[in-house]
Amino acid sequence: AREALKLDVSCAPAHTLLVNALVQLGRLEDARAHLDAVPVRDEPLEALDQLVEGLLTMRTDAEAALTAGVFPKARELFATMLRHSSASFLQLDLARAELGMGMCDQTIRRTRELLRDDPNNGSAYAVRGTAYYLNGDFDQAWKHLQEALKLDPDDARTQVAAKKARKVQRAAEGAKSATFNRRFEETISLATEAIDVADPPLRSPLHAMLYAERAAAHLRLKQHDKCLEDCAKALYGSDNECKPAALTRASALHALGRHEEALQDMTAMLKVYEHDAQVKHAYHRANFEVRKMRRPDLYGLLQVPTVSSAPEIKAAFKRRALELHPDKVDMDDTEGKKFAEKRFKELGEALEILTDDFKRKLWDEGYDKEAIEERVQAAQRAARTHTSDGCCGGGGGGSR
Repeated sequence: AREALKLDVSCAPAHTLLVNALVQLGRLEDARAHLDAVPVRDEPLEALDQLVEGLLTMRTDAEAALTAGVFPKARELFATMLRHSSASFLQLDLARAELGMGMCDQTIRRTRELLRDDPNNGSAYAVRGTAYYLNGDFDQAWKHLQEALKLDPDDARTQVAAKKARKVQRAAEGAKSATFNRRFEETISLATEAIDVADPPLRSPLHAMLYAERAAAHLRLKQHDKCLEDCAKALYGSDNECKPAALTRASALHALGRHEEALQDMTAMLKVYEHDAQVKHAYHRANFEVRKMRRPDLYGLLQVPTVSSAPEIKAAFKRRALELHPDKVDMDDTEGKKFAEKRFKELGEALEILTDDFKRKLWDEGYDKEAIEERVQAAQRAARTHTSDGCCGGGGGGSR
């Protein structure tokens, strides 16, 4: 384009090509200056003039938003600019905005492309290292931040990022070690230090990891309300549902007797982690606790202690059957009649379950009537199979 303009300074297509090239390189001021120097503009050049003006304004607003920490706005503006320009510094600023939003994986992918094009891009190494740090991968973070400092030892922003990453790593790893050694108060202290130093974005894995670690320590100390607060912070904005925090929350809810909430949470988690053994176990536990909670109180219905013998339970049944028989309710009392029939039916179930050793053992363990029936049927099937296989006298022994 410049060679063409040497031959004909009024060549509009050459001016258009040159301005487009400058925009692609992100040299907006140079594009602006060149447009100002064009003596006569055609329609395409007028359109380019408006585009460059808009991009300059957009860049100012985007940089201001990035500095102010308004990362979603900065991301939107930089992404719009990149529809017209492929400048690496705009790609890097977009990566910084995404990192500020906690989009660590996206930042790692974007900086990988920048480093592929320019292996000596120290700023890209620094942003990528920070992304790894906020992703909880401290080894990769330190590796990339060190490379950034080799390329530009005096970069103050990278120096600060490296120091912060090291400090957070020490606190986070110390918290894990304290948990392993059952020093839960120390876990809480170190996790709190890591959270305060890191101040991680809500969507970052580091944010979820640190709050989940502290929540688990609160759970072990039976500080259930604090545990739930930290679980909520770990889960808020988490893209991957933060399985450790969800499981810890379920345990805390069980400890508080809020079994239905735990079941609701684990039902949702099972849709995300369909084949995960831990989530399946937590779901089955929550389902068990809810079914246990909804059972009638058979001992209370019979008005006997849980240590009563079978004869005592039978005697109590006879007494309570006379007291609760539906025929004692006025025929006109429809609701009372229904309630009495329900109670009388439960009374019969109490006699059936609590006078059978196997069923009573399952009841005392927390199983409801349906679950007990399932296990009784399973035991019967196992006994039939055992017999048909020739055991316990079922097989022919041959005569002498």
